[in-house]
Amino acid sequence: MISNKIPYRKVLVTLITVLAFIMAAISPTAIAFAQTGKAQINNKAPTIESVTLTPDNDSGLSGVQVNPTPGSTSTVSVSIQVKDNNGYNDISTVAVVVYKPDGTTVHVSSGNATLSTGNGTHSTWTYSFNMNFYDAPATGTSTYKVITTATDTLGATGNNSATPAVFNYNELIALSLNTNTIDFGVLDPGQTSSTQTVGGTNLGNVTLDINLSGTSLSYLTNSIAISRVDGALDSSFTAPTVLSASSQTVSTYDLAPGAASSKSVYFRLRVPSGDEQYLPAGTYQGTVSIVATKSS
Repeated sequence: MISNKIPYRKVLVTLITVLAFIMAAISPTAIAFAQTGKAQINNKAPTIESVTLTPDNDSGLSGVQVNPTPGSTSTVSVSIQVKDNNGYNDISTVAVVVYKPDGTTVHVSSGNATLSTGNGTHSTWTYSFNMNFYDAPATGTSTYKVITTATDTLGATGNNSATPAVFNYNELIALSLNTNTIDFGVLDPGQTSSTQTVGGTNLGNVTLDINLSGTSLSYLTNSIAISRVDGALDSSFTAPTVLSASSQTVSTYDLAPGAASSKSVYFRLRVPSGDEQYLPAGTYQGTVSIVATKSS
């Protein structure tokens, strides 16, 4: 008779082997879990560290003193040092605005500076703007103000509004005349010349008056007194200024500054008659001086 029973020893070995396999399968060292690393980096607003102004027409005096250029412009270069703790390439724009001496009125509207150099968290940006010859002067404690604003890629900003860069704009008295010769023409003794016009253009930034003077018109040993020359602000000579060797101020000239601010002065010569003095034929020459002065 054949038996179906497994010997006890064989059963025991089989159970031990299966148990060992199960324990190995549930051992913690045999299971791996993927872990995710995470960190939030804050966006730091940029800061303006310094703003340096360099004019091409510097007066050489202390501080930033810009001299106007008669009838033209003067250029002011701006160098802006910016810091961004997220890195210099986080800066998207650096804008520049120039305010008039009152501190609120925009003189030069916002313009974007150009990146010059960058390294780590620091960068240098450059910009330039022009001052016109007729722009209002600002001297002493009166200054133009330069505000710069750096904006990063997320829109955070930093500016130097608390300590703006400032500069003075000096006064300029400059008058341009459209001729250097006043020709009264060919005249007879006792005749009054036709009206001669001299146009003046204000090339500066202050309101101008003029000083008139002259010398006698001479030929050989003969002369016509400068008092025979009249100057006026109207061609009808309603209130003429009789010229003399001494300077006389025409205080009503009042030529304001501006891009094309002009005004004329009119002259005439009253030739003496032969009854008044001996006046031989010839070409009589002298000078007429027109000198600009700041209007009081």
